[in-house]
Amino acid sequence: MPVFCLALTAGVLGQLGAADDPPDPRPPLPPTLPSQGKDYRVPNPDRAIFRGFQDPKTLKRTGGIVDFTPVASEKDNSDEYHAWHELLLHARQFTPEELLTHARRDIVRDELVENSRETLRLELIRMDGRLVQARRVEPTPTLQQVGIAAVYEAILEPLDEPPPDRVSVVFTECPEALQKLTSAPVNTWLEFDNLWASAAGYFFKVKPDPTLPILIGKGLQVGTVPPPGPDPQVPPALDRQLRIFRRIENDTWVARGADRWEEAAAYNRVLLHARRWSAQELEEFARRDLRFADLYFDGHRELSDGRRDFRGPRSYLLELVRLEGRLVMLRSFAATRKLQDAGVDTLYEGWLIPQNEPRGNPVCVVFTDLPEGVEAGGRVNYWVSFAGYYFKLMRYESAERDADDPSRFVVKRAPLLLGRSVILRPDPEAASPVSWTAFSTAATAAVIGMVLIALGLTWWYRRDDRRIRDEIAQQQRNPFDTPGRF
Repeated sequence: MPVFCLALTAGVLGQLGAADDPPDPRPPLPPTLPSQGKDYRVPNPDRAIFRGFQDPKTLKRTGGIVDFTPVASEKDNSDEYHAWHELLLHARQFTPEELLTHARRDIVRDELVENSRETLRLELIRMDGRLVQARRVEPTPTLQQVGIAAVYEAILEPLDEPPPDRVSVVFTECPEALQKLTSAPVNTWLEFDNLWASAAGYFFKVKPDPTLPILIGKGLQVGTVPPPGPDPQVPPALDRQLRIFRRIENDTWVARGADRWEEAAAYNRVLLHARRWSAQELEEFARRDLRFADLYFDGHRELSDGRRDFRGPRSYLLELVRLEGRLVMLRSFAATRKLQDAGVDTLYEGWLIPQNEPRGNPVCVVFTDLPEGVEAGGRVNYWVSFAGYYFKLMRYESAERDADDPSRFVVKRAPLLLGRSVILRPDPEAASPVSWTAFSTAATAAVIGMVLIALGLTWWYRRDDRRIRDEIAQQQRNPFDTPGRF
């Protein structure tokens, strides 16, 4: 059979080759069509003016963009100086709206400062936040030659970040809301209140004193209200596409140190986001259909040997969830430095047994505001509701001793929710409350009633006692002693 197929193929090819038709100019597989849209990427991002030059012998890098230094002059670092101009001119090709539309929205400010920043160099990134201040700076002669009369720098406080963690945005087109910058003296900072801005720019570098990541773009969108969230139907909803949220590790201890800084940054960010809303607003938009088991088993899968792996894809990650039940433990502890910078000095960790949880399994809730009437300090007994963002299935050390090693405690798991505060609710298992006024009135009436009853009984018994004595006296009298009888 193979010999027959080869012979047949050879015959067909021979017939095709013998034909008098001209050669077919079309390839069997057409080439991939080029993109019809604009290319917003910086061309050739690996050039030495961006990355510098690395000596193959010493592995020392020279030139290129250097972080944690001031923006260099041409004399100090010609590579960085020319990279600055190239990014400004590249961004100038597009409108601010185009840059905002095509910029990445999954990056947070910390990623531009930590070691991950090198992978984000020259990326087009969007930042939304409060506009703090802005200034006009004199353009270089190179920029003036191409018609750029002014360069502007704005300082933003990104949403859900502590105030000291700011971002610098450099642009060349001044928005209408900031027109007073055009007539302001060069290098003079103007302060702004109650203004919000959305900016998109190419990540250039980090400059020191204070630490500021620099984005180079075209312009800003400025307004008086914060930019809308990812879900118009749920205003407090978090953008779950942020890269740091993908680094939250399920079935682990809560990250505190630099070894898992992405999760620690996510922890701070969620708590600061929750503080933008009241506890009542969070409850209004929270899901009420999720129970302990839904959160506990979210993302788990059964292994072939019967064990459970809790690190699979998670459906409810950062979902806003409302629970109601009994708060049995509550303690306070110092907030992280990031939260303290945002004005949160103390955090509260509570253990809530949800209503209708048959086994009494607790959920850990962490919040920033302690409501009036609630005291922290160990074992408590409050019936509360709580709306928070489901952060992870965390490990914790329980109060149960290990049967094999009594010196150790059993490590268990519990869902962790992060929110603003608990809300006190009427305890369905408690007796109906009675006010002090009603109690005192009822007690006084009861005492008076008892006194009246006692007096009445005393009078009744004494009256009967006199009657009985009179009857006995009549029975004992001598009938013949009646005077005047004879």
